[in-house]
Amino acid sequence: MDFPALVYKGIGPHQRENGSYDYKSVDSDDDYQAAISGGWFPSLPEAIEGFLNDKTPPTLEELKEKATQLGIPFRANIKYEKLLALVNDMLSADDDSTDSEVQTEATTQAETTDQAGA
Repeated sequence: MDFPALVYKGIGPHQRENGSYDYKSVDSDDDYQAAISGGWFPSLPEAIEGFLNDKTPPTLEELKEKATQLGIPFRANIKYEKLLALVNDMLSADDDSTDSEVQTEATTQAETTDQAGA
């Protein structure tokens, strides 16, 4: 990412169609990570979507708590984006395994029903 860069919030002093927004400049990766973990978004469309749907991104502390709950090892100085990716990967892997468990259970029930009917 090139710096300086802008980050956005879905409400603020600047006018947009159907609402307002705010933005600020960040000058380094550390500033960017702090802004993102503090509820700012990398683009205006994401900020508006987050505001409209109350989907503020989790803070770094919330991600660390979730990673700990999921048993994901991480360094104390991990960057926000990396930890977010690790947590999302683990959650999507859990969703995939849950889906396959449900699918396997449904297949087993169908086979049992077929055998009972035969």
